[in-house]
Amino acid sequence: MHFWQSVRFKIVFGFCAIIAPLVLFLIYNNVYAMRLVTNQLSSHYNKLLDMNVRENDRILQEYIYYLTRLDRHSDIPLLQTLSILDSDYTMAKIRLMNQFALDSSGIYYNMDTIFLYIKNNEDLFFVTSDNTNYREKQDALVKWSRENLGDMAAPETNRWRTIAVEGETRANYLLHTHELGLDVYSGVIVQTGNLLRVLEGFDVGPEGGAFLLDGEGRLLAENAFPLLADAEFRKEMASRSGTYGNVEYGGESYLALSKPSAFADVNYVIVMKESYILQNLPFFQKMLYY
Repeated sequence: MHFWQSVRFKIVFGFCAIIAPLVLFLIYNNVYAMRLVTNQLSSHYNKLLDMNVRENDRILQEYIYYLTRLDRHSDIPLLQTLSILDSDYTMAKIRLMNQFALDSSGIYYNMDTIFLYIKNNEDLFFVTSDNTNYREKQDALVKWSRENLGDMAAPETNRWRTIAVEGETRANYLLHTHELGLDVYSGVIVQTGNLLRVLEGFDVGPEGGAFLLDGEGRLLAENAFPLLADAEFRKEMASRSGTYGNVEYGGESYLALSKPSAFADVNYVIVMKESYILQNLPFFQKMLYY
């Protein structure tokens, strides 16, 4: 009698014929559940990220409006026409600085620094909410204004630029200026770290992070996320502007979400480990998958 005609073979074969489809179904169900959880969480975080980026863009746009409204300030004509040695010029500066201090401590609290630059007099004065690097900030703004504001400057747009202030620690800012006429310019800088306050509150796990990158993959705000030390990883994140999906790196799978700003050449990025996303799945499902 052939082996396949034996009772033992028929029992084993029948058992496998019944159990194998069930095992395959359970494996499929497990994989499907993992993908479903990942996709739902991705969609949820993507919506939160989009809302936060839109809110930050709204704030940046409001600061642009603030600079343009200075056109109507009564002290601006004095700075445009008077000598730097004139007492009325000095009083106009004092009144404007008082106004800047009042505004930056009120509804415009995210403004790090508001400044005016009078090119004809090579005069720059500002009010800042952070005096820890006052001298370095002044030097950086004067240098940048001399090099970028004037007859040969690029046409004014709504785009914010990045500027770095060197000191004991390097600080990055977004900067925007507006020409008030007769070579007088208003400007504001916003610390990039302030734009991440909401994102840093997201639950991304101990091996995840939220950060801000420029178009070339340079980090614009301090972050302890270890993978940011790798330039290739940063470039990969910068290239994924406006998308979300999985990134394989160092043998691990990460969920990466990225959104560009509408007013600056920067990307808001959230990265979290895929295993952290799936940690709340039932234990038996993960054991079955392995």
